[in-house]
Amino acid sequence: MISSKQRPCRPCAQHGCGGGEWSECLNDIAVDEVFAAVDQLCSELGKQKKGVTI
Repeated sequence: MISSKQRPCRPCAQHGCGGGEWSECLNDIAVDEVFAAVDQLCSELGKQKKGVTI
């Protein structure tokens, strides 16, 4: 997991909220937040493995 938000129902391990197919917790995470988290993770991995391009 690279990004998460605090919610009273987390972790639920369900495939959607209230019997639906969409999870509110996933919809609350903005695309730019995901990209920033991926960018940070890639940067950290790059520092751990010098000479390897990710």
